[in-house]
Amino acid sequence: MKTNAKSDFVLHKNDCVFCREFNGSRETNFAKIYPEIKSRTIAETDGLKSFPCIGQIAPGHFLIAPKNHYLSFAETIDSMLNMAQQLVDLNAKAHQVIGSRPEDSFYFEHAAITDANGGCGIYHAHLHAVPNMKSIKLDIYIPDAEIDGVYETLVEALKAAPRGLPYAVYGSVIQKFTIARIKEPLPSQTLRRLVSNGVGTSAWDWRKAGREIKLLEMHERGELM
Repeated sequence: MKTNAKSDFVLHKNDCVFCREFNGSRETNFAKIYPEIKSRTIAETDGLKSFPCIGQIAPGHFLIAPKNHYLSFAETIDSMLNMAQQLVDLNAKAHQVIGSRPEDSFYFEHAAITDANGGCGIYHAHLHAVPNMKSIKLDIYIPDAEIDGVYETLVEALKAAPRGLPYAVYGSVIQKFTIARIKEPLPSQTLRRLVSNGVGTSAWDWRKAGREIKLLEMHERGELM
């Protein structure tokens, strides 16, 4: 499915909740739910931030996103010469803060690029890390998707992912990482729903999450900057 990457970029950057949050605005989904928490950053590098996900699939579930606006993590990897290393370093640091290990997490990204391709409503690149779930048994079936390949590492998978086209990446160190090229729009939060089923929770819809004990506990433990 072809998209107009330039127009999609401009459209979503002008109304991006992550861009607003990273620039210090309190007009965000997170601030409305947790007005007392001034920052949800777990760790950061020059180009990336990690922060707890609204709608915790498992304790410690967090996102990694570029500080600048990109439509996919594949494009983010291309943005700076050392961005791949920043991803590795930030992922390790964030897991250290929450008391887990990168190799024990399950990762996924739905790079929808535009709302015409489905997605969760946020078109700023973001990668999910679900701690201590490396052996999730997922029935990943994406209709009309084409498997591009299976890779040993997350960085290798992201480097191989298509640019300017919708894709899904998912996996763990133990299961390896799959890239699927998405040809038809996916229903909202499809990957979240599949991963939640694998974990054994029905709490897949971040829009219905409200205030979460797991996220508040991260704040109380001093895991947020």
